[in-house]
Amino acid sequence: MRMGISQLPDVDYPVVSVNIRLEGAAPEVIETSIVDIVENAVMTIQSIRSITSRSENSECTVTIEFELDRDIDLAVQDVQAKVASVMQKLPKETDSPTIRKSNPEDQPIMLLTLESDKYPLKDLMSYTNDRIKNQFSTVAGVGDITLGGYRDPNLRIWVNEKALNSFALSVNDIISTIQNEHMETPAGQLEEGKRQLNVRTMGEAKTIEEFGNLIINQRGGQPNYRSISLKQVARVEEDLATP
Repeated sequence: MRMGISQLPDVDYPVVSVNIRLEGAAPEVIETSIVDIVENAVMTIQSIRSITSRSENSECTVTIEFELDRDIDLAVQDVQAKVASVMQKLPKETDSPTIRKSNPEDQPIMLLTLESDKYPLKDLMSYTNDRIKNQFSTVAGVGDITLGGYRDPNLRIWVNEKALNSFALSVNDIISTIQNEHMETPAGQLEEGKRQLNVRTMGEAKTIEEFGNLIINQRGGQPNYRSISLKQVARVEEDLATP
């Protein structure tokens, strides 16, 4: 009768979430090619209370809630095993799933908003991800940092159809140029006595101007003997990835 009872006991809720990305896929495609398969796989796990899912552009989240007496660590292992068993059934371009246990008590307790009338949105996002996030991560007591609404920087190439036709080029020629010319490959080593130097091939474009100056060396898989730069047939601009 005199045993102490906590009004707000610390309960580890047995909830496991599975997040999977398929870049560029519509929610309808995500639903049929990923969510349905994952749900059918985890549905056979014991002590499941409910399964919910959310499909968005390029990603989905499947949330599995177990009975309160279920060991959450064992539940995570069961979910990992079931998801791994159906990975070969998912599209080849699917990213590796992220599986983690979630707890309502783990929700953020501080929300910060960054805004500016001077700098564009892409600069604010880059500054937040590259500078502010790293500084907050070292603060004592910070467990995790989530960037709400963050979008990765994106370089877009708008091809001019008339310019392509005038040079007898195709979109595949543009893609091949980016894949082959915008890259840094190992160039070997130089040895002189006891000294050994690594040689780098500086092939990656660092700016929009450098990207536009990439030379289209091939036309239809054959050598292109005319010097044509990418900016002559396309417009290159910086932007943000599609949400």
